Amino acid sequence: MARTEVILVGTVHGDPQGYQRGLKVLNHWRPRVVTVEISQFSLRYRRRQGRRWRCLFEQALNQLPPTARQHAAIQRVAAQVEWPFEYRVAQDWHRRVGTPWVAVDGSGVSRQHLPRYETELLTAENLAALVESPHISLKEYVRLEFARARRLQEHPCLRLTGEQAEGSRRRERLQAHRLRRLAGKRRRLLHFGGWEHLPAWADGSGLVNLLADLEPLFLLLDEADQLPDEGAVDSCRGTELLRILSAGCKEENHLGEVR
Repeated sequence: MARTEVILVGTVHGDPQGYQRGLKVLNHWRPRVVTVEISQFSLRYRRRQGRRWRCLFEQALNQLPPTARQHAAIQRVAAQVEWPFEYRVAQDWHRRVGTPWVAVDGSGVSRQHLPRYETELLTAENLAALVESPHISLKEYVRLEFARARRLQEHPCLRLTGEQAEGSRRRERLQAHRLRRLAGKRRRLLHFGGWEHLPAWADGSGLVNLLADLEPLFLLLDEADQLPDEGAVDSCRGTELLRILSAGCKEENHLGEVR
């Protein structure tokens, strides 16, 4: 009997290259099932509120100088109100290749945070305050996050204590349970999740620890930059599939942070 393979792919939410990187990873590993760190509540709520969020965001931005759009903090907010690239790449891959995908996160965090977007995140006052924060490019922010993830891989440390850290542990235990159940039914499972939930933290948390008996492979999404572009799509599907996958789902375009 073929051994179960679990591949954990750590992402930085809002990565502007995330969709294309995710596509390359899927083409390379060809999993039997894909899982995503997103909750069913988030999926339902985003479908209902996504258009309103975008309108509120544009209205608030119109009250700020045009240069505000270039600030990394504003770009990260723009990412939060759009569909996460992890969801989009899994959904698009399913539509074109047929690989099933499953949302495996709990709904607690999204129930708490998503309803606050309208009254807190997307106000002109909040965006104006963000513009005054220190500025680095979104690309540089993502690079620094992946560098931080690699340092933790090399030197595991304890997580900070507190309610937020305990909430992360609860989410990871739930995700691990769901991944284990799915991995038992398929030969190769690939999971997209925020990198902080994946590595082997020194306190025993993190999906690498919780799934240790399955010997998961832990990758960071920027490692996709080392994968070849050739053969990214089966030749029988031709350039049309590449065009569709690269374009993504127009009505569900771009990224997100709170799931």
